[in-house]
Amino acid sequence: MRNKSGSLLLAIDVGNTATNVGLFRLPSRSKTPSPISTGILGTDQFRKKRNLSSFFKNTLSLSPSHYSRLRAIMISSVVPHIETNLKQSLLFLNAPITFVSARSPSTVSVRYKIPSEVGADRIVNARAAAELHSGAAIVIDFGTATTFDCLSSRHEFLGGVIAPGIVISAQALTQRTAKLPPVTLNKPARILGRNTVECIQSGLYHGYRGLVKEIVARLLEKLGNRTRVFTTGGQARWILKGTALDQKNIPHLTLMGLFFLWHDLASKRNS
Repeated sequence: MRNKSGSLLLAIDVGNTATNVGLFRLPSRSKTPSPISTGILGTDQFRKKRNLSSFFKNTLSLSPSHYSRLRAIMISSVVPHIETNLKQSLLFLNAPITFVSARSPSTVSVRYKIPSEVGADRIVNARAAAELHSGAAIVIDFGTATTFDCLSSRHEFLGGVIAPGIVISAQALTQRTAKLPPVTLNKPARILGRNTVECIQSGLYHGYRGLVKEIVARLLEKLGNRTRVFTTGGQARWILKGTALDQKNIPHLTLMGLFFLWHDLASKRNS
């Protein structure tokens, strides 16, 4: 953190498995804001009221001398039962904490039958896509679940598709069968597996690529071929490498969405 002046925003994306954290400078309105620093930790750690000061200092370079510069903390969470502990773990930062939901002020309007059912991460991803592209968009987030979220050209969140993530698909295959072993998620050397591990890897890799391509093709029929496809999440590049799918991978897309939502919130307060 070279620049010692200026306000800071802490963005936290709480997933079922992992929590991603990013630190942004304010009040930048860059179309593609980059976090000053990022970090990741297991979501399970929030089941206990863990002191996060050492994590922020060692991973984000956010030491006590910087706390006074924190203007806000924006949180996207899909794990409601840890939110109280997370909030208490952040109180030492003495900054306003906002949990994003479908009711949060945003330039994206939610056109979901039951808005409260929409995961906060999906709302945030749609907000990022709206800033990055003026037309219709699809955001594919490869997490514990893989979500395909659709944004109209009028920046309406329309809904999308939810599929099991490739990691939990592999785990379920092992846990629910008697003879199939656990495997590492590697690209198989050939489509035709010559042993059980190769057969499973081939099914997971090629099967998941096929799932993604088919769902995107059907969504493009609905939204139009000018629709922009964004991807994010830990498995995105590995799964899609070498496919003909026209997409832009943005690793910190969800954190960027939290940054843009803070600006929406600030604009409403100032209006």
